[in-house]
Amino acid sequence: MLLLSRHIEIDKSHLSFKFVSGDKTLLESPSVRIENADGFHRLSMQVDVDKRPKSLMLVIEAKGDPRHKQHFSSDAFLQLNQFPTGEPIAAASALLLKGINAEIHGEGTVNASLWFKSRPEQEGFDVVGHAGVQRLSVPIIGRKLVLDSFTTELVGRGLYSGKWQLALQDINTSVNDHLIEHVNLAASAASFDSPVVLHMQCINLEHLNQALDSAGLLGEARLRDIMRQLNPQGELRSEERR
Repeated sequence: MLLLSRHIEIDKSHLSFKFVSGDKTLLESPSVRIENADGFHRLSMQVDVDKRPKSLMLVIEAKGDPRHKQHFSSDAFLQLNQFPTGEPIAAASALLLKGINAEIHGEGTVNASLWFKSRPEQEGFDVVGHAGVQRLSVPIIGRKLVLDSFTTELVGRGLYSGKWQLALQDINTSVNDHLIEHVNLAASAASFDSPVVLHMQCINLEHLNQALDSAGLLGEARLRDIMRQLNPQGELRSEERR
């Protein structure tokens, strides 16, 4: 039906969500537009979140018949503007970090621009873009590490077989006024059921120790005293965790 119609437009739609946490979110879309002409397809939509105009902008353009992947290609652009982060980041981390005991939460809003493009042979898609989050809460050593003003460039790919890879490049953030700059982190999995592998290209041991100490993650007892006496220096390269 959607492919046979040359023009479909839905005006002024409203959706209200109530999450387990008790938070409520109101989604309002002034317009959802679908256009089809001679094998070309275009979907465009705008979503206002909790009265914030243009919190989400999505445009998808495609050529061919999606029922025949070998003759179908698509591109998409997604923009988030002051989009609430709490539930989306928790859901994304639970999905991507399946098998790792980690629950990442976001506070405030996220700004992001992401471009998606179908891969050759229609085996999946590539994604590039950048994102910034006001605050991230990451579990480390049984405590919470709070990262403020988190920004990163993203490069990744996802295959329909389940294999995926996502690289966070040039990460910049702060932990209790300690700046963490130009860090590269990647995550990947061989299939939907495979464990996630985390890769870190380089870790500045002095900055990491100071950030963990200032955030209280080393506690108040012997571990903190030992780390202060050791005062680690230098860099640890090509770290990997499964």
